[in-house]
Amino acid sequence: MAVRSAKPRDKDYKLTDSAGLYLLVAPSGGKLWRLKYRMHGVERKLALGRYPEMALSEARKARDAAREEARTLLSSSGASGSGPRSRSGPPSEPCRAPLDLTRAGQVTNLGFKPLI
Repeated sequence: MAVRSAKPRDKDYKLTDSAGLYLLVAPSGGKLWRLKYRMHGVERKLALGRYPEMALSEARKARDAAREEARTLLSSSGASGSGPRSRSGPPSEPCRAPLDLTRAGQVTNLGFKPLI
């Protein structure tokens, strides 16, 4: 099914692309690009943008950038154990990196603007 011709249904449904990228079609007719990923075994979802403001090619670039940013952050801070939060207790000050780890193993922000 093509993105342009996706029609609303009674419930939300997904049109999958690849590597976790999908288009969420809401009953109201709204279409949102989202990225589904796992961080330390916990499933997370990231909103990338609205269709048609963000085309498929742009959504794929945003997906690749988010995955690379997460990979870079985890490889630089996760290996040493001295990242934004140590496992022994809460951080002394909040993480200021674009990828904010507010709890051990949970990614909350990959540096994208909110959809509102």
